[in-house]
Amino acid sequence: LLLATHIAAFQFICFDRSSTECSLTNLYPEREGTFVLQHIPERANALTFSRLIATTVDHTILAQLAPFITYVRVNDSVCVTNVIVPGNTTIGQLFITKTRLSAISFEKNEILYLLSIEKAHLTHIPPTLTNLKNLSCIKINHTPLQQLDVSHFCHLLHLQIVDLNHNQIYFISGQQNTDCGPLLVEIWLTNNRLKKINPNVFVPFSRLESFTLSNNMIQTISGGLKNARISDLLLSHNVLSQLDLCEWTPIPNLTNLYIENNQLTNVPKCLERMSNLQVINLEHNQLQTVSIDVFRELKQLQYIRLSWNPIVWLEIHEHALPPSLRKVDVRYMEGAFLFNHVPEQTDIIDFKNLILAVVDGTIFSNIPPMVSTLSFSGSSAVRVIAVPKNISFTEIIATEPSLVRMRFEKNCTLLRLLVMQSSMATIPPTLVNLPNLTFVKLSSSFIEQINLEQFCNMPKLTSVNFRYNVITTISFRNSSATSRCGSALDKLILGNNKIRVVNMTVFASLRELRIIDFEDNLIEIVEGRFTNTKVASLILSNNNLLAIDLCQWDTMPLINSISFYKNSLQQIPKCLGRLPSLKFINFNQNKLTRITIEAFAMLKELRSLFFTNNAIRTIVTGRRPVPASLQEIFLENNFLILANVSKLFPSTVKIYI
Repeated sequence: LLLATHIAAFQFICFDRSSTECSLTNLYPEREGTFVLQHIPERANALTFSRLIATTVDHTILAQLAPFITYVRVNDSVCVTNVIVPGNTTIGQLFITKTRLSAISFEKNEILYLLSIEKAHLTHIPPTLTNLKNLSCIKINHTPLQQLDVSHFCHLLHLQIVDLNHNQIYFISGQQNTDCGPLLVEIWLTNNRLKKINPNVFVPFSRLESFTLSNNMIQTISGGLKNARISDLLLSHNVLSQLDLCEWTPIPNLTNLYIENNQLTNVPKCLERMSNLQVINLEHNQLQTVSIDVFRELKQLQYIRLSWNPIVWLEIHEHALPPSLRKVDVRYMEGAFLFNHVPEQTDIIDFKNLILAVVDGTIFSNIPPMVSTLSFSGSSAVRVIAVPKNISFTEIIATEPSLVRMRFEKNCTLLRLLVMQSSMATIPPTLVNLPNLTFVKLSSSFIEQINLEQFCNMPKLTSVNFRYNVITTISFRNSSATSRCGSALDKLILGNNKIRVVNMTVFASLRELRIIDFEDNLIEIVEGRFTNTKVASLILSNNNLLAIDLCQWDTMPLINSISFYKNSLQQIPKCLGRLPSLKFINFNQNKLTRITIEAFAMLKELRSLFFTNNAIRTIVTGRRPVPASLQEIFLENNFLILANVSKLFPSTVKIYI
């Protein structure tokens, strides 16, 4: 139900019965009166005045509201310059937004507990604020307020939160020796014009827990902070050149200290005053020399952030590291001096956001000998990785979409190379310079062609993974069953590429191959002689195979399962007997219409046949019997009847239709 009444220029709307809010737009009380306020339904507890045409909002409006209205918003009303809140009102929450309010006063009131004023012309804290005995939260944002006397909050016994963000405050004063604001726990003063802070003015607020002074122009903090209960302190985005905590009272509850984006030239003194500090952020300052020793007394410290500083000297003594320390973030610094301070137990260095087009000996020659793995990611500037010969690490992991080339000098000690993402279009020809390489992964790149001869002179290479590229062609010049490639390669992953035709002859010289994975390609034709008799797993699922003839294959005694899942096969492959050890064959989701059981007669170890989701209408047994080892056959979602199929198989075979 929508209730709408148009009288003169104003519009009064109460939304459907499930809503508790009404709005009153363009009301001109001086001409139109306030009788409409008597027609607010009892289910409503919130009323919004928009574009209110009145310079003063006082008892003539607010005292006319029914007692069930507890939430009032005055919004987008440029005529309003003055508000007087009467004592005989039931309003608990008052929001004043986008007005020209320059004055507001309050009669004695024990109901109002939340006051919010935003985008107004208010230049002072209203002195009658003390009449709001139960006020718990005050917010004054986006006003020309310039001076703040915090003693205004002393006699508000229930006040918990003061939000004075986004004003023009440049001076704060208060009564230092008065115990006041017994419940005040949060003070927000971000985005003002403060240049100097005297923490003593906040001493009376003994329960203060969160103190936010970020995004000001603070140059100096004179005196020490005495509020021992503070747990969050934000001083970021100011112009502090130094911070001395030695005069501060111990603050055991403080766990996070944010001082980033200042002008600090030294780490703050006496950090031990914050004995339970867990995170300290000193990013974007002017630190040039840092000793980790200054943090040694912080037993709970886990994370030190030092990025974006002009550090030229960093001293790290392992015996002085805080016991709980997990991470020191020193990204975006010039030079390689940091490598001299890598802890001895480090075995991995992870480079992120590296600002360098060519990663070469300037980085690699500085890697300490105990580091075994280097990882690169999130560095859009990196184009080339050139690995010199005089290195000691054994693994490189690169996830860099901008990387276009890798180069390796001879006698490199690398054992593993993983390129998880790049823009490379060819396999690095200098891979041959890595005689000890055992594993290569080059994925999510733009590789189109593979010449398997590249791996012949890599005697220790056992696994190659080229998944998620755009490979269309696999070649090996002069490959034959009599020639022998020096590679120990036994696993070749070519899934998720664009291959359409496979000639099995190209693998002939790779005599140690055990696994070949062609899953998720576009393969339509598998041709050529297959002589790799050590192969135990051949994966052809998720392709476009129309037919496959195994008659040119050598006998493959080690293959015990083969999957043609999700292809377009229209007939059972010929010469399945070439795979005498087959136990499981998967033909699910093909286009088979006819099965000849005789095709499987020579498979003496066959246990399971899968034909789900085909278009099978006919099953022919032939002259040869069903293999005695067959235990189950899956024929769901075909055009078959269980009673007819059951006659074709021994009773020991489970049939699923």
